Amino acid sequence: ETTLAVSPLCGTVVHTATSKPLPTVRITVVGTEIGAITKADGTFCLTLPAQQASVRLQVQRFGFAAQTLEVSLEQNRAKPLIIRLAERPFEMENVTVIA
Repeated sequence: ETTLAVSPLCGTVVHTATSKPLPTVRITVVGTEIGAITKADGTFCLTLPAQQASVRLQVQRFGFAAQTLEVSLEQNRAKPLIIRLAERPFEMENVTVIA
C-alpha cells in the first residue's frame, strides 16, 4: 500500500483596482488536470504532489486579463498567496442588424 504525500496550495484572487475578492476565477496547474474555481470570497485550494518545489499557474476569468505565474510552494507556506487580476477592456466587433 503506497500513500502519496500531498501539499496544499491555497490563496485568494482579488481585483487589482479594488482589492475585492473575485469569485469564479479558474486556476489550473499548467501541464496537469489539477485545478480549482475560486469561491465567493475569492479563495481557492489546490492539492499538489508534495515533492514539487514550484508550479506554474494559469489564472483566468471572463472580462479579466489571463495570467500565468510561477509559484514557490516553500514561500506559499510562509505567507498566503494573493493573485491580482486586472480587468480587460471588453471589445466587440462591429455588428450590423438587418430587420
